Amino acid sequence: DALFGNTTGSNNTAVGAFACKGTGLSTTTNNNTCIGYNTAIVINGGIENTLVGSNTGTAITTGDQNTFIGVQAGGAITTGSGNTAVGYLAGKGGTAGASLFTAIGYQALTAQTSAAENTAIGYGSGGALTTGAYNTFVGLSSGGIITTGSSNVFIGDGADAIAGGVARSESIAIGILAKTTADNQMVVGANTYEITDVYIGEGVTNATPLEVTINPTGGSGTDIAGAGLVIAGGKGTGTGN
Repeated sequence: DALFGNTTGSNNTAVGAFACKGTGLSTTTNNNTCIGYNTAIVINGGIENTLVGSNTGTAITTGDQNTFIGVQAGGAITTGSGNTAVGYLAGKGGTAGASLFTAIGYQALTAQTSAAENTAIGYGSGGALTTGAYNTFVGLSSGGIITTGSSNVFIGDGADAIAGGVARSESIAIGILAKTTADNQMVVGANTYEITDVYIGEGVTNATPLEVTINPTGGSGTDIAGAGLVIAGGKGTGTGN
């Protein structure tokens, strides 16, 4: 029953029961590769998709140029295009027109709904994300707290927002278990994986070390001063200074 519904579509390859079965493949359903049971079972108009794995891309209809590899990868996408999902259940939750996301790893981006343009690499990375967009999560379970937050960069196993920070946005966490506590914040290191020695420029040593200048944002326009630079000590608690 592979390509069962194909009437006028061309250059499609289907291997497996019901692969690329479609619902009456039109003349615009071209250049698709479907390998595995039930892959792209309702496709009708989508082009240049590569779908490999049992029940992979099962909802896709007119979506184009998607690559889904793994059991149920990209399972809910219908019209979305330009997506990549590799791994068991990777990108499974990307409903309807979610586009331009990359999910690589077991259950990466498995819960997203209308989210778009997210990148999640690693086992369970971005696993709770629903509508947040423009996030980059790299590392096992990175970004696992975020649901609606956007424009975050979390790099490292478990790099994330603190518990309760589901809407955290525009923050950066780098390092194993590094956690942000507010929007527009950057955190490097964590309690159990601390960073205590920092070098910027040409490594720890160099025969001809160069001067380093650190600048906050400058002004733009006429007579606009640049931002000040504040270096503060760590925050205390209670009566601590």
